[in-house]
Amino acid sequence: ADLAASEWHKGVVLSVGRLGIFVDVTLEDGTRASGLVHVTNIRDGFIRDIRDEAKVGQDVQVRVVSVDLKRCLMRLSMKEEKGVGAQRFGSGVPLLWPDVSPFEGVPCDSWLTGEVIDTIDCGAFVRVAHPETDAEAIGLLPIGGIAERNLTSVAEELKVGQAVIV
Repeated sequence: ADLAASEWHKGVVLSVGRLGIFVDVTLEDGTRASGLVHVTNIRDGFIRDIRDEAKVGQDVQVRVVSVDLKRCLMRLSMKEEKGVGAQRFGSGVPLLWPDVSPFEGVPCDSWLTGEVIDTIDCGAFVRVAHPETDAEAIGLLPIGGIAERNLTSVAEELKVGQAVIV
């Protein structure tokens, strides 16, 4: 679907963590996908505790800011658009996100070696190494992607400093 960043969509909060809010979004045609509302895109102003902003199962309105089909990422916002214009898919990654351009040629089904650098309720932050260069990037491994069984806690499987293949 070709969506403008100014369009609002219905969503349901899947999880709330230190990074932001994961939301299941339903488009008008019934298409569903999950994405992240980063803490800086929940609302204007300082947010001390994200859990005060949203609860699991809560209905929310979100804008789709960007979609990266190669990395299977969708970035969302709950804030009004401010002077950005109708940003469209493929128009670039917002500046608050790290530069992962060295990984553009790496197929999304490749396995990468990484290290857990932090854990949160909804997953683990993993620093990965490019398979052919010395480039590194940090990404979120969601709790649903950690093990084949359902986890109630990331700590059941992962510890900070642990080597992983993602």
